[in-house]
Amino acid sequence: MPTVVDATVVGAGVAAGRAYRLIRVPAATLFSVEGASIRWHGEALDSGGFAWSGRDALAYTQIHDPAGQRTWRGPNPLFEDVRSIRLVGERDIRIDYAYPEEPADLGLVYSMRSRTRDHPGALVLDSCDVTLSRLRFRFLHGFGVVAQTSRDVTVEGCEFRAPPDSGRHSAGFADFIQFAGCSGRAVVRDCLFDGPHDDPINVHGSYLRLAGQPDPRTLELAYPHPETAGFPQFAAGDQVELVDRATLQAIATATVRTVRQPSGRDHDQPLRTILVTVDVELPDGLVGWTAVENVTRTPTVRIVRNIFRNVPTRGVLVTTRRAVLIEENRFEHMGMAGIYVSGDAAEWWESGPVRDLTIRGNKFIEPGGPAIHLDPRSTRRAPGHAVHSGLFVTENQFVLDGVPALDAKSTRGIRFRDNSIVQRGQETPDIVLRSCFDVRIELDGAGPP
Repeated sequence: MPTVVDATVVGAGVAAGRAYRLIRVPAATLFSVEGASIRWHGEALDSGGFAWSGRDALAYTQIHDPAGQRTWRGPNPLFEDVRSIRLVGERDIRIDYAYPEEPADLGLVYSMRSRTRDHPGALVLDSCDVTLSRLRFRFLHGFGVVAQTSRDVTVEGCEFRAPPDSGRHSAGFADFIQFAGCSGRAVVRDCLFDGPHDDPINVHGSYLRLAGQPDPRTLELAYPHPETAGFPQFAAGDQVELVDRATLQAIATATVRTVRQPSGRDHDQPLRTILVTVDVELPDGLVGWTAVENVTRTPTVRIVRNIFRNVPTRGVLVTTRRAVLIEENRFEHMGMAGIYVSGDAAEWWESGPVRDLTIRGNKFIEPGGPAIHLDPRSTRRAPGHAVHSGLFVTENQFVLDGVPALDAKSTRGIRFRDNSIVQRGQETPDIVLRSCFDVRIELDGAGPP
């Protein structure tokens, strides 16, 4: 059973001086009305409980507008100032309120869920030469399809979408696809991504926090993010890079000699710490301000001929130092950026500078944020140095409403040419650059403002 509740407002008005809504939930959604509250739940267990349960608005909501084909994150008014709740028919629920103002959200869908991503919907772990072809993913719980520490993984011709005519609009609890700590090739082509609760595609490594230095050749590393732990990250012979967490600039490199780490399959080793010995002596005083990335486990990426729609966040997130090609995709009304390049060692700890990124022949249709956004989360500048480099943007079509085609921070070597830009709505710059250098922008192909 889906762990997201899609509640469509099918009726709204005022009766006896009080507002009401009539909401409809899909047949796959299980619930019970308990006084002035609704309990949503999953399948019944033999123990007498449920696979999952929660009340009313749950912890997180995004809103979908079927008419406008847009999805965004926002507040949930369905369960504010509730006076009474009653079942009307099999799947329709009437909610009466204490206030008199008529609701103005007829037709909108409120998609509600908890926040805990407790496991992946599908996992490709420590594998190579894996292809997922022509599959239909109707709902993915947790982190979606996760390729973890794997090599040469392809997703092709797949459909990530709720079943048509099911009353459901959410096909994913969070992301659809994550490539984490992978190597070789990461390929996504000819897929449809419709209705996630987070980013459809996310390709990244993982920065580990340097928590201790028992000796000059030994590093004690820790998983800093509470939702990441328990997987092997290194093998003998892997190259690691130490970075300044504030600037994201490399300060040292080394090669792994030995490693003590979790296996991803048992609890024989600590799940949140890794002990690595390397081939060179490292300076003292690195604890507290440095992070470590395995630069061997970074993939080349091809994201080609996909469709992204009804996305509340970004279409593609990518941070990898190897060659990336994002080509002939269609990004429709993203809630935020179409393509987002970040990297940080403070929040999500998703690692990797981009050094060779080609964005070619894509269509960006009215994104909610910059169509292409390079936004490394560095907190201090390193004079003369950039976090990202090697960006080539060409032959794309941008239809924008009050947002730039490109917003880049701390990037060296930008080439932007032969793109078509049409700006609608409020006047805004086509290009925004912050702390960038070696930039060549050609706007001759821009459309009318």
